[in-house]
Amino acid sequence: MLWWLAPVLLAFIGGLAAWFSNKSREPGKARAMLWTGIGLTAVYAAVIFIFAILPGIQTGGSGTIIFDSYRDGTWQVWVMNPDGSDPQLFTAHENTSKYFNVQSGWSSSLKRLSFCSSRDKNSEIYTIDANVSNDTNLTKNNFADQQPDWSAVNNKIAFISNRDGNNEIYVMDADGGNLQRLTVSKPNDQRPRWSPDGNKIVFYTDRDGNFEIYVMNADGSNQLRLTTNEAWDGQARWSPDGKRIAFVSDRDGNPEIYLMDADGKNQKRTTFNSAKDYYPCFSPDGIKIVYHSNIAGNDDIYVMNADGGNQKRLTDDKAHDQIPLWISQKLKPPAMTTPPVMKTIILGSEASTANKNASGKDNVHYIKFLADRDGSADVIRVYSSESGAAKAAIYDHDPASDRPVNRLSSNDQPTACAANTWNTIDIPPVSITKGRSYWLGFNTDTTGVVMNGAGTQKVFFLKAPFEDFTFPTKAPSDNGTFKINASICAYGNP
Repeated sequence: MLWWLAPVLLAFIGGLAAWFSNKSREPGKARAMLWTGIGLTAVYAAVIFIFAILPGIQTGGSGTIIFDSYRDGTWQVWVMNPDGSDPQLFTAHENTSKYFNVQSGWSSSLKRLSFCSSRDKNSEIYTIDANVSNDTNLTKNNFADQQPDWSAVNNKIAFISNRDGNNEIYVMDADGGNLQRLTVSKPNDQRPRWSPDGNKIVFYTDRDGNFEIYVMNADGSNQLRLTTNEAWDGQARWSPDGKRIAFVSDRDGNPEIYLMDADGKNQKRTTFNSAKDYYPCFSPDGIKIVYHSNIAGNDDIYVMNADGGNQKRLTDDKAHDQIPLWISQKLKPPAMTTPPVMKTIILGSEASTANKNASGKDNVHYIKFLADRDGSADVIRVYSSESGAAKAAIYDHDPASDRPVNRLSSNDQPTACAANTWNTIDIPPVSITKGRSYWLGFNTDTTGVVMNGAGTQKVFFLKAPFEDFTFPTKAPSDNGTFKINASICAYGNP
C-alpha cells in the first residue's frame, strides 16, 4: 500500500508548481514557495515514516530468538532469526530422543547457553558454548534443578531446585561453585529472572495461597510482593532498561500478557484473545515482546510491539514451540552431522515360552547389530501392547562363537513401560565403533510387557539407531535365555 506517498507528492508538486508559475514575475516569492513545498514534503515524509511505516518494519533489533520445541519428537532448544526465519536445532545430540533439553538462559559476556537437561536421569543445569561444544553439568545431584537464568553483571546463575524438599531459588557461579539458597518457604518459588543491573531478582510464588509475582535483592533479602489479586500471576521478565516487567496473568479469565512498572504499579493488559499467551520476553532494545500462544491451535512463537500492537506469528509448526528468549547476539549452531536414523524392527518369542525360564531367570531377547557410526549406543525405544517393565544392555561380540560377551552396560533398575506407546529404555552410554558388531540384550519382567492382547504370542516393537540387525539362529547362553522366534522377526512399524 503506497497511500502514504500521496501527501508527500502533493506537497512537493504544489511547491514546484508555485515556483514555476511565479518564477518570472516574482522570483523571490517563487523561491520561498519552492522551499516551503520542500519543507512540507520533508515534514510529511518524516511524520508518516515515524507513525505509519516504522511500527510495521521495527524488528526490535537483530540478534537471535532461542526457544524450546517438540518438533523432533522431544523437547530441545532451537534458535531462529527475529523474523522467524532459519529455525535450527541447537542442542543436537546423538540421543536427543532419550531426554529433553529446555528452559534456556544466555550469558552475553561468556557466550554460553544455560539450559536444563534430563540426560543424567534427572533434571540438571548445563551450560554449552555458542558453537555447541563443551557442555558442562553444573549441578550434579539426584534432585530436579531447573529454570536457569544468567546475571548480565557477574554471570551468576539463578535457578530453582527441590533439593531441600520443595522448589526454592538458588544462585551459583558460572562454573557451578559457590551455591547459595535465596528463598526459604514451604510453597513453590518459580522462574527467577535477574534485573539488567544484577541487583534484583523477580520470581513468582504461591506462598500467599495463589501464585503472585515477587521481587527480591540479589542476596535474597527484602522480598516484596508486586501483584495482589486472587488470580494466577507469573512468568515475569524485566525490560532491558529495568523500568518495566512483562508477565502473565489469568485475572481476566485466561492467561494474557501484561506490563507493569518495576515497583508493581501501572499494571496493563497487552493481549486480548481467548487463547493462552505465555512467557513474554522483551527484545534487546525493548521495542518488541516475543511470547508463545496457542491462538492457532498449538503453541507457536509470536511477536508484538511492547504495547501489544502489531502481533505477528513467527513459527508455524505442527509441534509445540514455547518459552522464547530474545538475545542481542547472532547465534547459529555449526553444521550438524545427520543424526542416526531410528529403525524399527518387530520381535517376538514362542507362544509357549514364559517370561521366566526354567531357572527362574528373566528371559533375554538378543539382537546383533552393526555399528554404523562412532559414538554412543544408548537409545532404545520399545512399543508394547501391555504395560510392564524392561531392562536393556549392550554386549561386545565374539566373532569366533558368534555370541555376546562382556556386558558393556546395563540398566539395573527396570524402566516402567506404558501400554500402546513408545517407551524409552535407559541404557548408560556405551562407546561403540563404526563397523564393529555388538549385541543388544533386552528382557522383561513378569508383568508381560511383550504379551499381546490375545495372549497368544509375545510381540513387541523396538527402535534403535543401529544398522544391519541380525537375529541369532540359536539362543546365546546367558542365564538360560531362549531364542527369538525368527518367523515373526522383521522390519516394520506397530
